[in-house]
Amino acid sequence: MPAGQTVPSTRPDRERVVGASPRRRTLFRVAAALLTLGIFLIDVMSTLEGAVAVLYVVAVLLVARTGRRGDIVVVAMAGIVLTVVAYVDSHGVNHVGSQTFRALVSLAAIGITALLALQHQHAMQRLRGQAMLLDLSHDMIFVRDWGGVITFWNRTAAQLYGWSADEAIGEVADRLLSTRYPEAREAVEAALLEHGSWEGTLEQRTREGQWRVLDSRWVIQRDGQGRAVGVMETHTDVTERRKAEDAALRAQAELAHATRVATLGELAATLAHEVNQPLMAVVTNGEAGLRWLHRDSPDLHEVDAAINRTVAEARRASEIVKRVRAFLAKRSTPRETLDTATLIDDAVRLVQHELNREAVQL
Repeated sequence: MPAGQTVPSTRPDRERVVGASPRRRTLFRVAAALLTLGIFLIDVMSTLEGAVAVLYVVAVLLVARTGRRGDIVVVAMAGIVLTVVAYVDSHGVNHVGSQTFRALVSLAAIGITALLALQHQHAMQRLRGQAMLLDLSHDMIFVRDWGGVITFWNRTAAQLYGWSADEAIGEVADRLLSTRYPEAREAVEAALLEHGSWEGTLEQRTREGQWRVLDSRWVIQRDGQGRAVGVMETHTDVTERRKAEDAALRAQAELAHATRVATLGELAATLAHEVNQPLMAVVTNGEAGLRWLHRDSPDLHEVDAAINRTVAEARRASEIVKRVRAFLAKRSTPRETLDTATLIDDAVRLVQHELNREAVQL
């Protein structure tokens, strides 16, 4: 590791397992407090006939993003108390009417919302607790909710991606990592919901702008009632392996090309060697035929014989080419009977001119 460079903090303390960074938690708390105060003032000071107090559920949902159970309880209780205070201030203790029904509906909505938020928070805390057991894994592991918001970020993820846990938690995973899917994300999500898991190859970008190829495995996390509450993603960096595979494929292609070139060279050499003899015979017979024609008394019989031998040698050259092509083809070489007399006659024809010139009899 270069001097002066530090690994992003991934300490497994309580600050890491909440649903947002400390700064974000503060913002959520302030926003929820201001919203609660605003709803109370509107409920007390306005003449609206609607169930204004039901808007406290928005404050409960907002503060639930902090990931702290205590925050949810405080805001929910504040909403309930302020609803009662506003009702008593506006209608008195003994009043019973439609306003009473609306107030009860608001109280029920606040209580139910808080209960559901607490259950969801408990499930997410349990999920993050399970993920922390894998914090020392060599794979990148993070947990996200159904909205894609990161709720857990392990040590290896911080080291490879470059964002610390405090920086990553609360961010949308696909937006932070610029994820590239092998197919439409909707298809991936559909497969995940159908099978409960998904495996594939993704591309994601690190903080330094480097693209990494990852073998990805997704598993749906469920609560005690079997409801899906999040997704655990495990990523293995295979970038270097893919580069090695690509290099091997390129080397294989280059080897195949070199093999083809070598084969062509061997084919050319074989053809030159095998075809040279019948071509020499063609030349010899052609010269012999010309000599018979240029005599004072042309011997047409010899000319005819020379031309026939020339044609025969040309056909022989064609057969040689066919045999070489058959030899190079990817099939077994057929076995044939060899006519020794024909072979001897072919050899004699190659040197017949020299034999006649030297008056040699065979």
